[in-house]
Amino acid sequence: MLRKHKIMAAVAFVILICGVIYLYRMMFPRYKVADKEAATAFVLEHQPELNNLVERMKEEYEKEKRENKILLIERSEFPTYSFLDDFKWLKQYRIVFIAIDKSDGPYKVDILFVDSPSGYEYFSIYFSENDEPLGWGGGSELKEEKEGFFVQRGSYYILETEKITDHWYYYQCRT
Repeated sequence: MLRKHKIMAAVAFVILICGVIYLYRMMFPRYKVADKEAATAFVLEHQPELNNLVERMKEEYEKEKRENKILLIERSEFPTYSFLDDFKWLKQYRIVFIAIDKSDGPYKVDILFVDSPSGYEYFSIYFSENDEPLGWGGGSELKEEKEGFFVQRGSYYILETEKITDHWYYYQCRT
């Protein structure tokens, strides 16, 4: 009889823990951006905020006098950049980092997501100041395979990029 009560108590405890986890996820959602459709929805839903983020990243880049070096802010460093306090909504998404660079002239801002299909495949959205698709520097040429869809084939990777809206692109890379 005692054993039956222990089993029932264990089941009740597991149900309680599951309920707490469910409530936590409802109160603090973490949205996945795990494919091109989700990335497109992310950009279209947050385009004004993303454009504002780009402007603030440019200001931070200039303030730090990066001089053609990448400013890469990993998720764990978000609290150390006070200008990101205005972008708390970003914490709802599983982002690895946000980076800004202008080593090739115009600004580029990249947002890399955690939810990659595999360890050899990952994707990102990026802002291109001159509204041109970007490949990897030093790699082979970026070629338009069909209207608005560009591919770069390197010795160990294939990068595909496609325009979402003005200045915003999606890319996926398979190594």
